[in-house]
Amino acid sequence: MRYYQYRMTALRENVGLLDSSDMTLGLVASDAGVTFLASMSIGQPPIPQLLIVDTGSSLSWVQCASCRGCSRQVVPLFDPSKSSTYVDIPCTAGALGNIASEQLQFETTDGGKLPVPIHVFGCANTISGLSNSQESGLLGLGLFRFSRVRQLGGKLSHCFGDIHDPKYEHSMLVFGEGAVLEGDVTPLDTSGRLYSVSMEGISVGDEKLNIDPSIFKSQTLGDGGVVIDTGSTYSVLAKGGYEPLREEVQSLLDPSLQRITYSQEPGLLCYKGQSYNVGYDIDGGKMYVQRINCELLQS
Repeated sequence: MRYYQYRMTALRENVGLLDSSDMTLGLVASDAGVTFLASMSIGQPPIPQLLIVDTGSSLSWVQCASCRGCSRQVVPLFDPSKSSTYVDIPCTAGALGNIASEQLQFETTDGGKLPVPIHVFGCANTISGLSNSQESGLLGLGLFRFSRVRQLGGKLSHCFGDIHDPKYEHSMLVFGEGAVLEGDVTPLDTSGRLYSVSMEGISVGDEKLNIDPSIFKSQTLGDGGVVIDTGSTYSVLAKGGYEPLREEVQSLLDPSLQRITYSQEPGLLCYKGQSYNVGYDIDGGKMYVQRINCELLQS
């Protein structure tokens, strides 16, 4: 199965994981500049891994030694037969991998190591399409029933630095009460399987676009709405929200910036450079994606 196909499927499926206590983990940007990675070890003896930080999935998994056609990775493949803490969990529908329990060992920002028992995680035997050769799997931080994040009451926060600077040392993932919040806070709805926001509109610069707010509303059956997904590279909008945004951006940037076409995604509207801020109107307020120095949030 391809990773990005899995990404879209994972937004709808009922899988889950993560266990932790109050702790802060250091994160690094991938060399390709498309995602953030958490450094940890798995098994006993511990095998180092680099996992994609993903709030849109609840299942964590790693590529295992038996994997066929898996991506090359810079860290060792995990061999469950050599781990004293690995336990297979029976599953009648596991065609591409095994569901198991195991122990993760997180590397904390203070240089320590914290063992965390994982009750459900995936050991992948067949997978392709990971972004690059760095990551060895995925750290699912979603909210479904098996997720330890939900059992912690949603006490999860993060600070992401420059995604294009893999040497930036202050990006972090915080579990528990250790978060330091700066500036305005956008509330997240954690009542479902995913972290979602109540979005009312989109602005480009000071111009609020003419978009029907009902496009972004959650439906009674759980469809619709706007979710926060750190494992996705793109912002994905319904057609009624995307087309007005594209038209406004194109009218503003075509005269001043150079258009770039990617052969793999010829339909994307891409420019070299940056000129305007895009704001998302959240219940009367406005949420901008702004840069902040994560080092300022560390005690």
